[in-house]
Amino acid sequence: MSIAQNMFTKLNNGYTRTGVFITMTMLSIDSALATAPPAPATPSGSLGGLDVNADKSGGKTVGNVLHNVNETAQQGGTLVVSLAALAGYIIIIISLFSLYKASKDEREKPTSSIVGLFMGGLLAGVGTVMYIIRNSVVGTGPVAP
Repeated sequence: MSIAQNMFTKLNNGYTRTGVFITMTMLSIDSALATAPPAPATPSGSLGGLDVNADKSGGKTVGNVLHNVNETAQQGGTLVVSLAALAGYIIIIISLFSLYKASKDEREKPTSSIVGLFMGGLLAGVGTVMYIIRNSVVGTGPVAP
């Protein structure tokens, strides 16, 4: 039996054991919940009163909701820019490694690694510059001395 087949067999056995363990755990939780005492029942056919004029918003206005939407959009934009910068740094690292390999092997051309360095630098640069501008101009980050 080859090493790959042995490793695949071990992974398959581990996957099967994990699935059986999770299934048995869920069944025991379900059976524990099924034997719990029932909640007090409401009288059959009775519904609580419905007040259509009651304030269900907790005092929120449209302005509060729009402010929350604006904050969520800003946080989502920051997340996207941060992920783009992280992807840029990862592309730079991979391109530097492939450039190193191309310098060791004369048959391999370094064109793709140079393009990767350029694109990774652009991705990382946009996120880094936006972070610096936000923290220095808007003033949401650490204060410079």
